[in-house]
Amino acid sequence: MRNKLSMQLALTAKMCGCSISRYTRSTVVENPFKSVRRLLRGWKGKLCLLLVTLLLLLLTFVWCAYYFAPYRLAFDIKVATFNWTILNKETCSQQNQPLLLIIIRSSPDRWDRRKAIRATWGDPCTYDRLRVHYMFLVGTYAGWNKVTVNQLLQLEFSLYRDIAQYDYADGYTRLSLKQIAAFTIAIKYCSNFPFVFMTDEDFLVHIPNLVSYIETIKTDDYATFIGGYLYNDSSPVRQRLNRYYVPAEVYPNGTYPWFTAGGATLLATQLIERLLVELPKLPTRLHLEDVTTGIILQKLQIKPRNIEKICILWGSCQDIPFEKRIAVHGYETTADLKRDWNKLNLPSTC
Repeated sequence: MRNKLSMQLALTAKMCGCSISRYTRSTVVENPFKSVRRLLRGWKGKLCLLLVTLLLLLLTFVWCAYYFAPYRLAFDIKVATFNWTILNKETCSQQNQPLLLIIIRSSPDRWDRRKAIRATWGDPCTYDRLRVHYMFLVGTYAGWNKVTVNQLLQLEFSLYRDIAQYDYADGYTRLSLKQIAAFTIAIKYCSNFPFVFMTDEDFLVHIPNLVSYIETIKTDDYATFIGGYLYNDSSPVRQRLNRYYVPAEVYPNGTYPWFTAGGATLLATQLIERLLVELPKLPTRLHLEDVTTGIILQKLQIKPRNIEKICILWGSCQDIPFEKRIAVHGYETTADLKRDWNKLNLPSTC
């Protein structure tokens, strides 16, 4: 019995990391506190190792957050040249009365969202197809299954012909590059459309309401028009771990110029041409493409306009009936998008 107890204690001590040469019944019974101290000594060693490991992980995270911050990974727009891996160059030549081109910034692997948009607000039976055209804009997928994703994109394009893909990696830190790609398409292939609406795949866009708004814009304003959800008192974020972080050496001013949220911006094509000319002249680079546009607009002495019916922030359009809104942000799931789209119950023109 004594030997069995000693073996059990020795095994327990070994698991706890203690160095114990011999345990007897007398040491366990007569010196219980000494045994506990030895056990605790083993756990302290393990706890110390755990704390050191957590500290190293924390330091690694901070290092990565600093050296791989979005502003550091922003693509140098001065050397941006595009090769299109997927593009229907005749995509904008089929409208007899072109008015509005909608460019939807999408992730290469989010075919579920593209499918949902085609079935909801992108359904051509709910707007005038002779005046409005849309396309999805994606970069190259860089994940581990990139070959499969890019092959599926090719298949998707062969079915719908509504995707444009350029040959740079997609991602949040390269939104400025995606913006230039969108501007390039608008000028090079779709200049017959006087207006371009830039949006993201997590929006619901009421195209008839958007067209109605465009029809109120005066012809004299076509050369300078840009509008959306307006930020007129926004400051740079200086916290390093924030995705919007911009250090003072990149942008030293305390406030940004006026700019519209990049996820839902309406621009005149004539203005896009001027923006493309000015973009390579910027002395610094930002991963925040909407702020970049605001900096250029300030240089051109053009003020962006606020479009009240474009709803970006939660609660920003509570006073506007849902059916009167132009664009609504924040659809994390396709089910939510379809649910709200069905509420509109728009008449079909097909």
